[in-house]
Amino acid sequence: MEEHINIISDIVDEKLKAFLAEPKNSLLHDMERIVEKIIKALVVHRQKLIRLADESELCWRFVSKYESNPLASDSEDEKRMYSTEALANKKLKAER
Repeated sequence: MEEHINIISDIVDEKLKAFLAEPKNSLLHDMERIVEKIIKALVVHRQKLIRLADESELCWRFVSKYESNPLASDSEDEKRMYSTEALANKKLKAER
């Protein structure tokens, strides 16, 4: 799975570099750089979610619980992962 993610990331990088290489006015070029940074951040975040789903027994259920609280800070991220997995596990067992 990680190999596919790397391939997709490389393709996005290639396309963006080719697009940015064309001469354009300064404002448009700045806007393109901003969009490039946003796209890269989204790709990195998506890669993290895919890895979390792959590592958890609960797969995407864990990720959906993990994503449900976007207000937690980065310093609480690891604690949040473990408590989220425990909650998702309880929900799965209750459904069985």
